[in-house]
This record gives sequence, C-alpha cells and structure tokens, in this order.
Amino acid sequence: MAAAKMNTSANAMRYTHQKIKGVFEKKYHPKTVAIIGWLGAFNLGDEMMLNVSMHKLIRRGDKLTILTYKKDAAVEKRYEGFKVISRRPLTRQDVREVVETNDSLLVNGGALIDDRYYTSTGSLARDIAKLAHSFIAAGKPVVVYGISANTNLKNKQLINDYKRVVEGAAHFSMRDDFSRDEMNRHFDASKIEIVDDIVFADETLIQKPVILPGRTIISVIAVLDKNTIDHVKRFFDYLTSATEASIKFISFYDENYNDAKYIEEIKNYLGDRRMRIDEISSPINSADLFNALLPSDIVFSMRYHGSLVANAMGKKVITIDYDKHPHYFNKNKYLQDHYGFSTASFKLTDIESMSIDDIRRFIDHTAPTEVDIKSINSRARADLIKALNLL
Repeated sequence: MAAAKMNTSANAMRYTHQKIKGVFEKKYHPKTVAIIGWLGAFNLGDEMMLNVSMHKLIRRGDKLTILTYKKDAAVEKRYEGFKVISRRPLTRQDVREVVETNDSLLVNGGALIDDRYYTSTGSLARDIAKLAHSFIAAGKPVVVYGISANTNLKNKQLINDYKRVVEGAAHFSMRDDFSRDEMNRHFDASKIEIVDDIVFADETLIQKPVILPGRTIISVIAVLDKNTIDHVKRFFDYLTSATEASIKFISFYDENYNDAKYIEEIKNYLGDRRMRIDEISSPINSADLFNALLPSDIVFSMRYHGSLVANAMGKKVITIDYDKHPHYFNKNKYLQDHYGFSTASFKLTDIESMSIDDIRRFIDHTAPTEVDIKSINSRARADLIKALNLL
C-alpha cells in the first residue's frame, strides 16, 4: 500500500514536471499577417507607422502581406522581400486570396475613416471594411489600431460597415477622442479604445537630441501640389522676408514625385532669395526624419506626424493646419491638449490674410516643447505589443 502511494506520488511529480517543462518550452508559432493602410504613397507618417509595426511582427517571426495604394519600381524596392498586393479597389478574388493566405489582418493606423469618397471606386476605407468583414466571417482576428476619422461623418453605408467592424474586431482603437466621439454619435462606440499614435512607439524618439551650436535653421515640412502651391509660395515669401535664418525643406509626402518641380517653382518665385532654401531633405523613415530635424531650431509643419516628431524632439513647432482634410485640426488639437505640444498654429489658407510680421511673431515667440517622451514611448510600445499579440 505504501509502495502504491509512493508510485502515485512519483507519477504526479513527473506529470507536474512535464507540465512545467512544457510551459517553458512552448514556442511562438509564426503567423502570416496582412497589413493595410495608406501605404505605397510614400506619405512618411504612414510609412513610419508601418515600420514600427513591421519591426515588432518580423522580430517574432511573422510573415507579412502588405496591401499598398499603388505599385511601381519605387514601391517594389521599398517593400522588397514582402508579398505585396497593389490594387484599388480590391476585387472579390483579391479579398478571398488575402483571407485564405493570411492568419489575421492588421489595419495599421492613419486617417482611414473618410466618407467623402466612400461610394467611389478605389476607396481605401471601403476596401478596409470589406477585408475586415471577410476576416471576421472566417473566424480570423482583425486588429484595427490607432486610426482616426473625419469630422461630421454622413455616409450611412460607411457608418454601418464600421459598426460591424468595431463589433467583430479583436481590437479596435483610435488615436484621438474627437474621432471616437464622432463614431459614438452614430452607434455605441464603448468598445473603441484610445491609444497613442503608433509613431509614439518608435524607439527613435527616445534618443536624446544633441544641441548643435551655429547658425539658426528653420525646417519646413510642406505638402506641395496644385492645390497648395500658391499658398506655400506666399508662405516662403513671408518666411524669407521675416528672418535671415537658413531654411531646409523636408519632403514628407511626395506621392507623385513632383516635389523637386514645385521646389524649383518656389525658388523662381523668390527670385534673389532663392538661395535661402539651402537644403532639401527626403527622409524615408523615422531615423532619417530625426536626423533631418536635428539641427533645426524651428519647425513649420503641414504634416501631423512632422509636428508629432518635432514636438517630441523638443523643437519650437508651428503647425500649419492643412485645410484639405477636415480631421487635421482635430488631430493636431489632440496633440496639443493631451500631450502638451506647441499650440502655435495657423491654417494654410490664412496665409493670404497674414503678414511678414505675423510670421516673425511665430518665430520669435514660439517656445520649445517640453514633454516626457520616454514615458509616452514606453506606454505606446506596451499597448501596441498587447494589440499585436491578438493577431
């Protein structure tokens, strides 16, 4: 009887040992993850968000399918080594292929809920909804992370489609209260979480900027296209008249590879002051942007992520609200209200009623940003990893 008890006890000990050993030896099984967003258009903000998520997924061994806005030689080179699908709109066959060949779907941040073109062919917001519905129907996890929405959504199809995505997703989050409030006007948005923008999880931001002595440098991050060029030319006219500082142009969103042409147009407009723009930078990732901004004392930014990174670096930042996108004011205001970023700002179209003295006042009176970027970065990384673990 005693021997029987001892054998039972020994078996129990061996079982417990094997169970514990199994827990410690349990390995992560790599997955295939489809990623969709405003990708392939070379908007640096979207590319930085993609790089952060890709780095974390690749590090754990996942294989990625990237769905891009367009496909050309530059796009193929940028995403070399990954499976790329580049069609808008996605066909039924595309959707079926993506769902069948991937374990999960990541909607990777950005201003993606936009109903102005929702019923038109090629709407990214519509493609995202179609994909998400199909993954959810197949019982595969969908993570929608850190997106934002336009103000005053009206399209009922979009609202109903995204209500279904919110209800079925493993995780659904937005990067500002204004966007969630807009969704909540149309349906119960209590499941939507608020997270830091994905770029806040980029460890490049916690590098300590080195203060470089020497000349004053002003960096300008502008969107150059046929709708903005006249306003931007007027801005550069005022800027070069208001200060003797050196000016660096940072190309942030050269979707159609036209920035060089527009920069030459601005220089011709400036005439004798054309040489004041003494450097043009075209960063392709966060490290490039960090290095481009490093020597800058002051940053004028038309891009949300340009303002985010410059503020995180402690620069003097003046945000130029890009009127084309109704959500721009809300996104920038959230950075100001929630993180204590610089409140110095004006609308792009306001330049027509401004003066050289107005620009000079921005330069002279804007204070550098002070923010605990390490704490924000730590929280952003933890939240992002938690969500990616659901894929």
